[in-house]
Amino acid sequence: MRIIRLRARDIRRYRDLDVNLAPGLTIVRGPNEAGKSTIQRILELALTRKATSTAPDLEALRPWDADERSRPFIGLEFIAEDEALTRTGSLEKSFRGARGS
Repeated sequence: MRIIRLRARDIRRYRDLDVNLAPGLTIVRGPNEAGKSTIQRILELALTRKATSTAPDLEALRPWDADERSRPFIGLEFIAEDEALTRTGSLEKSFRGARGS
């Protein structure tokens, strides 16, 4: 499986992030506080965290100046290829506490 697009909204420094990922190795680089670790955290949340999580660290993901009603959103688009078939899919998570989806 290969992630081909990463979207995020209201997560730390990213109010609206939309990145297309090319085939092969992707390297994220930049100066300190540029958001590199946040991109890693976005991928981790998308792949491992339940959208209904209510842990304090989810609240800590919101940008400081975000509206109280805003909640982190993550979207991934991916492609899975094997010898006989190519499949595409997507995953979206909106972290809204007990009402997450």
